[in-house]
Amino acid sequence: PDAAQAAIDQIKLFGAMSEIPKGFESTITFSDLKMKWDPNNRSFVSYGKIGIGTLGGMQVNKRVDGFIEILKRGSGDWLMMYFQLSPDKYYYFYYNRGSMQVSSHNTAFTEPIKQMKSRDRKVKVKPGQIPFNFVVGTRRELARVRERYAELTGTAPAGSPTEDVGDSDEE
Repeated sequence: PDAAQAAIDQIKLFGAMSEIPKGFESTITFSDLKMKWDPNNRSFVSYGKIGIGTLGGMQVNKRVDGFIEILKRGSGDWLMMYFQLSPDKYYYFYYNRGSMQVSSHNTAFTEPIKQMKSRDRKVKVKPGQIPFNFVVGTRRELARVRERYAELTGTAPAGSPTEDVGDSDEE
């Protein structure tokens, strides 16, 4: 409770924490995320800008375009996250049945994953959790994510399904 109160006090005074309190670290923390039920797809989907508070141990405190969609099916959970920094700068994460596909315009993000051996792309989890692996996603999945984003926002999809994935400068 003391660490949490100290963090809240720092945010009130300075707009951000000086450091992330022990026990509050995570892979990603959303600071502003609004979700609604989509009855057509039977999923929860975000709307509006997405507030990203932290990534790993680094404070980000930015609001970005994109969406998050969560489906729970008998065949397995399904998660799609797409963050569009600009029409040609993006990150996406797609989880389904024990596999996390990731992609980005940022080769500093994708190349280390491409270079890893398959056995090293398996995430070690605590007992009782479901293990999963991660791979760099396909152009088809990028197109699918962008089409869903366009559907949700009423805009034209960014890029094209044939563009090179992960071959741009980093951000």
